[in-house]
Amino acid sequence: MSNVDIASMNLAQKLAKIREKVEILHKNKKGYGYTYVSEDEILAGITAGLRQYRVDVYPSIIPDTVKVEPIHLVKTKTTKGGDTFDQHTNEVVVSAEMQYTWVNLDNTRDNLIVPWVLVGQQEDASQAFGSGLTYCNRYFLLKFFKVSTSDEDPDNWRAKQKAAAEMEQAAVAKEIISQVDKIGREHITDANRADVTKLIRSVVRVNGKPSADFFSVTDVETATALLSKMQAFFGLDGDNKTQTQNNE
Repeated sequence: MSNVDIASMNLAQKLAKIREKVEILHKNKKGYGYTYVSEDEILAGITAGLRQYRVDVYPSIIPDTVKVEPIHLVKTKTTKGGDTFDQHTNEVVVSAEMQYTWVNLDNTRDNLIVPWVLVGQQEDASQAFGSGLTYCNRYFLLKFFKVSTSDEDPDNWRAKQKAAAEMEQAAVAKEIISQVDKIGREHITDANRADVTKLIRSVVRVNGKPSADFFSVTDVETATALLSKMQAFFGLDGDNKTQTQNNE
C-alpha cells in the first residue's frame, strides 16, 4: 500500500489494518506459574503497524483521580515441620483513571479517546505506580486490538477462528435459504419449474458445478443473491408478497 493510499485512510480504517497485523501473539514469558505475552513482543508488533499507517497513541492520567492506599496483608505460611504462622506485610495500592488518545497523524483532528484505568500494588508507592503503568499499557494494547494470547500454534488458532466464522455464516445462510424454500413451495408450478431450476443453477455451485440443490448453500453472499433473484422472478418484495398484493 502506497503512502498516498495510507494518507487517505481515516483513523478507524488504519486501526483496523493494524489489528490485522497483530491478530495473534504467542505467550512467550513465564513467571509465578503463569504464561503471558511480554510487553516487548506486543509493542514490536503494534509499533510497526503504527509507523506504517502513521498512527500514534497518547496515554494520560485524568487529573485528581490518583489514589494511594496502604493495605495490610496477612498470609498463612507453613514451616517444613508442618507448623503454620501468619506473615504480615504492608503494601500500597495505586490507582487512577486514564485515557488513551489515538491520533491519525495524517489528520490530527481525526482522533479517538478510550477510557481506561490504572491499578498497581507493591511495597513501595513508586514501584506500584510503575508496575501499574506497565500492566495498564500492556493490557490496553492487548484488549484494544483484540490480540489472542493463546498458547496454541497460531495456525491452529486461526483454523478455529475460521471454523467459528464459517459456522456463523452457515447459520445466517440457513435462515435466508429457508425464505428461498418458502417462496419455492408457494410459487413454483409445473409451468415455471424449469425456469426456476435454471435460475437456481445460475447461482448455486456444488463442488464448482451448477446445482439446483439450494439447501447446500452455506455462505451468506450466495444465499442472499439467490433470494434476491427468486423474489425478482416472482415479483415479490422482502416480505414475500406480490407487488399487486402490496398495492391492494
